Amino acid sequence: FVQLYAAQRGEAKVIVTTAIPFTLDLDNQVLQVVITLSNIKAILENKIDSSIIGGYVIKMDDKQFDASISSQLKTIKTTLK
Repeated sequence: FVQLYAAQRGEAKVIVTTAIPFTLDLDNQVLQVVITLSNIKAILENKIDSSIIGGYVIKMDDKQFDASISSQLKTIKTTLK
């Protein structure tokens, strides 16, 4: 229900996972990029997961963009096998 209500209002929850917490400036920059790319009002949530080593993972609705170091290392490992 909450997702449907937010969608009707043109909002979407965006979860950004990083290895370290966002600064206020970085939080605003990410929010502006998400708003520009998706044309929606984004509600940003930052999660901390040190296992991604660096970079970020963005989840919005059923979409995910993984630009984490751990993901890139897994890709290199698979390629080298």
